Amino acid sequence: MANIIIRVKSLWHSQLDSKFKSYSDNSEWNISDKRFVAFLDILGFKKLVENESHENILKKFEFITEKKNVVNNGKDDNIKPINIVAFSDSIVIFSKNDTFETFEIFSYAVSWIFSEIIKEQIPIKGGISHGLMTADFKKEIFFGMPLIEAFQTEESTHFMGVVSHNSLSNYINNAENKLPEDVFITQEVNMKNKEGESYRIEQLVLNAYPFFIIDKNERFPEIMQLMSESIYKNNSLGIYNEYIK
Repeated sequence: MANIIIRVKSLWHSQLDSKFKSYSDNSEWNISDKRFVAFLDILGFKKLVENESHENILKKFEFITEKKNVVNNGKDDNIKPINIVAFSDSIVIFSKNDTFETFEIFSYAVSWIFSEIIKEQIPIKGGISHGLMTADFKKEIFFGMPLIEAFQTEESTHFMGVVSHNSLSNYINNAENKLPEDVFITQEVNMKNKEGESYRIEQLVLNAYPFFIIDKNERFPEIMQLMSESIYKNNSLGIYNEYIK
């Protein structure tokens, strides 16, 4: 008899659905506005293209597109809080504005997308920033310091995680409302300098770990062990082991 696995939504996925249903900001997107930006990057993309079949790579990108569409289609165009652009090995997630309501749903969406990609054994890392950003999706014009800062933070991240830029930390510290304590957590993590050397420092990071505690097939260490050997894999396992102590 075949084993039947009943999958339940993770905490953050349930929260994401709930936030989409209750999102009340029906203002239109401004081309330029203060917003949150997450820059996610697939690791080892060149090696992936060289070593895997074209068909397998296509399946991975179709999977990522499916998850992107779940978020992009979460609300009607005129009131949706998030828009996602994916190209080559990069995924950029934009919020409509920087209201706290939008920040909540943005945080859950980034966590969910990140963890879903990790579950597919696709190595990924990222950075998040906040500030004035132009995002004209019709004309495909995107520029602003948040995009640069999110990219630079991602570049310096030396494990499979999502690290906050100082601009986002400042927003969180100054916000009148507060997210649940386990959405963003402060951890000692691995970052790298311009020479590519790893060092440890405390950073505010997006907590995607609750996504992996669903069933035995989706626990973070088991997923990491299925990844190709790399410093990112080893650093990620070390950080996770400290988290669960």
